[in-house]
This record gives sequence, structure tokens and C-alpha cells, in this order.
Amino acid sequence: MNEIKTKPIHSFMSTQAYRSEIPFHLLFIHPQVEYRDTECRINGEYSVPCLRQDEQVWLPFSFVHKYFEIFGEFTQQTPGGSERFDLWHSTSKVYKPKTNYDPRGVFLFFDNYNVEVRDRVMCVSADEGVPISTQWDSSGYYYPTQVAQFGLAHYSKNLTQPKVMRKVLEDGGDTSKTTWLVSDSSFAKREKYGSSKVLIFAGRVHAPVSSDMAYLDVNITLASNSSLWVAIEQKHQPTRRMHYVCGETRPIWTDGRDCFYGMGHCGQWNRLSRDLALDLQKAIRVSKRPRNLRVVAIGLEGSGRLDDLSLSNGSDHDALFWAAARWFVRHQSSDGGWPIPARRRLVAGMSILAPGWLSAMAQGHAASLLSRAYHRSGDPQYLEAAEKGLAPFRSPSAKGGVRASLWGHTWFEEYPTTPPSLVLNGFIYALLGLHDLRMIGNSKNASTLYSEGIESLRALLPVYDTGSASVYDLRHVTLGSAPNVARWDYHATHVNQLLMLATIEPQVELFKRTAMRWADYMLGHRAAHN
Repeated sequence: MNEIKTKPIHSFMSTQAYRSEIPFHLLFIHPQVEYRDTECRINGEYSVPCLRQDEQVWLPFSFVHKYFEIFGEFTQQTPGGSERFDLWHSTSKVYKPKTNYDPRGVFLFFDNYNVEVRDRVMCVSADEGVPISTQWDSSGYYYPTQVAQFGLAHYSKNLTQPKVMRKVLEDGGDTSKTTWLVSDSSFAKREKYGSSKVLIFAGRVHAPVSSDMAYLDVNITLASNSSLWVAIEQKHQPTRRMHYVCGETRPIWTDGRDCFYGMGHCGQWNRLSRDLALDLQKAIRVSKRPRNLRVVAIGLEGSGRLDDLSLSNGSDHDALFWAAARWFVRHQSSDGGWPIPARRRLVAGMSILAPGWLSAMAQGHAASLLSRAYHRSGDPQYLEAAEKGLAPFRSPSAKGGVRASLWGHTWFEEYPTTPPSLVLNGFIYALLGLHDLRMIGNSKNASTLYSEGIESLRALLPVYDTGSASVYDLRHVTLGSAPNVARWDYHATHVNQLLMLATIEPQVELFKRTAMRWADYMLGHRAAHN
């Protein structure tokens, strides 16, 4: 053994604390206390350097973090005060319901969701106004689950966040104070159009602007190959232009300092609602959101009309919600589904899902979104689409639907594989969609499917409990493989879903009881052993 040494301040975990099954304690090694270097042999497989003080042995926290999946960081308790080390088994968050679930209100905890900033989102389409996913196909596609989550998040934020500050730059009326500068053979004029007034332009026009509000909203119709552009300054960075181009099918591309978004179809009115900082981030592919942006000019090229051009300090959540709702009406297939155009391989031993597969989670999310759209508007097209979307719940997975079973209990499959995978969070999201439709749309079909699903969840929920975590799916049952233990963020989703479901079904004590036990797992608690 090495000679006795003094050690600099460092962090080690006591193995005695672990063996006694009490919460780990962190030792801040004092420079005047004597410790011995020693070798810790881990299950006879490998060694890590440790410290010994009499009968105590101290493990490096770097080892504890990786081996036990424990998280920790140093924090300052007060400015200039003592230092503290905070340790967690899970950094994911449980959102305890403040009120009973309301199908017309905030969707679960989605007012905390920022779908469009995710790495697996290529960008928000300037054509459809919803995210384009790269999750399973880097070329990009519309993933119905993601589109619905985007819409539900903005619906929820519209209910919970304060109204944004908005500066109207152009409304087509005589009170518009924006000065449009026109080049040769160009014009910009305000004229009556239908029952309102709009700005009509042709050629090349632009308006100087100076604003640190980097959210753009406009009603606009453009001729083919026409565009709207926004010039943006950022400290210590070159000025860039964001171009929104009509008639261009490519969703996003760059050319030097110019960033382009394709708007697809031309000749019809569109509501363009853009987070300019996010658009810039996605275009130049940087990991962090650009800060301290200033809009210095807005320009128009080609020909078209616009109205209600404004800059604001936040997203128009209402407009983004409606973009998602309209997407679901436009893109529903004849069999009621929203096909997923990407190949999905879940795990070896289960069938590969070819492009065009349906997901109960996507169908359920769509029902939640469309029910809320019907509640807000009274427009029957949203209710009709939601009701039509129930058809796949009645069709077996093997025949293109999302219905499976285990031990005689029906399950709605997020991934309709053979054998069934029985993903838990996707099933509960499907149940919530059915509940929303039965309550808002008074749907008897949704009510029947919901009741069937609740009974299945009562029967099968205990199979998802390992005694220290939840499992993501039931591949260990249907394949006979090792359990697929849920990551902490998915585990927290299970807890949040069950807590909310318990407010809908308070008589099913299993839901709340399981949620509370699973929440304790996130604090390091374990089920008792024999």
C-alpha cells in the first residue's frame, strides 16, 4: 500500500453509505486529514482509484455517476456563501396536477414543451407552418406525433403565458407609418381588397426597421418566385437575410449570408408566423439559439399582397395551434389515419414498420388537438376528422391499424409491430385523446374505446413495474428479452400521465398509487425485497 498522503479537496462517495442502503453522502476531503490510496475492485471486472480512512473507503463521484447513474453538481447556497453539492437520482421533473384534467384546457404539462427547438426537428415549415422531423429520416418528413405535440404545446401556452408585445408595421390602412422604399419600375401602394385594406406591391421594395423584437407575423399572398425577406443584425456577426420564397419546395437552405425557407404553394393567402431566431439557428445549424438579434429591414420581391405585418417579442401561439389543426384536416388519409412516411425498426425480433404505418399515439394526439380546435371554433370539419381518426383503433395492427392484445386485453400500439411492443406512454396518450373526443365531441365510439383501454391499463400496468423503475414497453414479455427500462425522462412521463389520469378516473386507485411509487423511484427508493 502507498505511504500516507494528504489530499487536495476532492469529492468521493463512501462505500459504507451505499452498503447500509441510506442515501449517499459526499465527503469534501480536508487537506489536513490523512488518507491512503487504495484500489477498489468492481465486481472482479475492473479497478478504480479510491481513498481509505480507517474503515471508510471513498469512491470517486465520477465513478458513482457512471456506475449508478447518479447526477450531481456544486451550487452556491447564497452569494458569497458556502458551497453545496446537490445529488439526484433523476433530473427529470414530475408535474403534480393542480386541478383535474380539463379536455378544453392545457394538455397535460405541454405548456412546458418547446417542440420546434429539438435537435430532431429540421425546421418549422414556411409552407405548412408545422415542424419537419428528421427523427428517422434525415431528408425530413412530417411526423404526425410531432406536429400534434407542436400544436398542443402552443394551445397550452396560449392559455398560460402572458400576451406578447406587438408592433404593427403595416396593415394596409391610412394609419400605417412604415415607409416603403421602391426601386425603379417597382411600386407599393395601399388599396382596398375585399372588406379590408392591404399593401399591394410589385418589383423590389423594402422598409428600414429597427427592432429587437424577433418574431414576425404577416398575412401574405405571393406570386410564384416572389419572396419576403428580413435583414437581421447580431452582435459580432455579419448581417444576414432570412428569405421566405413562394413556389419553392425545398424547406430550408443557405447561400452565403442568405437563409431561405420555401413556402410551397403560391397565389393563396397564408399566415406566416416565424420565430426569426429559431429560423436562423436551424438554417446555420448552430446548437444554441442566437441572441441579441435586431431586425433592420424588411423587403419584398416579385409581386403580391400583404396585411397585418408585425413584429413581437414572442410567438403567436394561437396561429401556430391553428396551423397544426389545419395540417391534420388536410393530410388525413381515406382510412382515417395520418400515415408516418418513415421506416421504423424498433428492436430485433419485431417486424420492421414500412413507410405508411400508423401510430395510436399520433391518432390520440390528433384527437386531442382536433377536439380543442372544434371547441374553439365550432367548425365541424375538426370534429369530423377526429371521429374519422378512430377507425385505426378498431383495426388490428396486422391489417394496418393500431389494435393489439395481450392476455386478452386490448392495447393501442404506438408502434404496431408483430409481436406487439405495447409501449406505455404512447398508449396513455391515446387514451387521453379518446377521452378528449368523448367529452368535447360527445363521441360514443371514442367512449367505448376509452373504456376498453382503461380496463386494459388496470390489468397490465403492474407488468411495467420493476421495483426500481418502469419499463418503456413489454418486449420482455412478448419477445422474452431483457426488460427495456425507461429512461428517467420517459419514466417521469409515465408518472405525469398517471397522475393526470388519476384525476379523470379517481376510482381507479391503482393509477395514483403506482404514480406515487414510481415518483419515489426517482428519489432512489426501491421496492422492498424478501
